[in-house]
Amino acid sequence: MAKIYRSRLRTRVAVISEGSLSAGGGQPPTGATNSALRKLQIAELVGDGLTNREIGERLFLSDRTIGSHLYRIFPKLGIKSRSKLAVVARQTR
Repeated sequence: MAKIYRSRLRTRVAVISEGSLSAGGGQPPTGATNSALRKLQIAELVGDGLTNREIGERLFLSDRTIGSHLYRIFPKLGIKSRSKLAVVARQTR
C-alpha cells in the first residue's frame, strides 16, 4: 500500500508541476490535491532531517500542524517512526 500511495503522490506532483493538468481542467488544484502536495513536501523535508518547527517555518505553518500531517502520513505509508519516514522520503526522490 505504501508504494501505491507514494506513486500516486509522485504522479500528482509531476502532473501539476508540469502544468499539463490541474484539478477541474484548467482550474487551480483542489483542496485534496493541495493537501497531498503539502504532505509530500513535509515528508521530503523530514527526509532532509528537519524538525517540525523548522518545517513549519519553511512552509509558514505551526509545528503542531506539521505534527498533524505526519500523524496522517504514517499510517498511509505503513510506518511508525519519523526515521522510517526519512528513509522512505529519500528512496522516492
